[in-house]
Amino acid sequence: MFKSIFKNKNVIIVILGILVGGALIFYGEVGNSEKKATEADGSVYSSNELEIYTERLENKISGFLEKIGGVSDVAVVITIDNSKENVYATEGANYDYVILTDSSGNQSTVKLTEITATVRGIAVVCNYESEELKQQMITTLSALFNVGTNRISVIRAS
Repeated sequence: MFKSIFKNKNVIIVILGILVGGALIFYGEVGNSEKKATEADGSVYSSNELEIYTERLENKISGFLEKIGGVSDVAVVITIDNSKENVYATEGANYDYVILTDSSGNQSTVKLTEITATVRGIAVVCNYESEELKQQMITTLSALFNVGTNRISVIRAS
């Protein structure tokens, strides 16, 4: 039976293609366990850093919401915009970077601040007593994270 299958060259090519494709997918997943998101200015967040940040934020939100009377069994999922932006000092009409030169002749730009990842959306599953309480949770989360109420979802747990 197998001899008749392998006589057809197209079948062999398809099987080899599937095996090579599977190996490439597996290697891509294993080899890039620390994927990096690089921004235009060279700033980098590793996927591990984002996961840690996201998990801490979700736990913080859960703990906060559970302290509200009438709210229990809270689970939170957030989405993060993983960009990171450095803001440098500029001068003049052309916004030329301010450059400092040390006694050794090494030059560096003056970094004013770093704008970190921002929350894009929040999903909450919990038990709550009233629709008014649900609306208060949405309004509070919107104010805390500067996220529009259309990007916050609160769903009653079953």
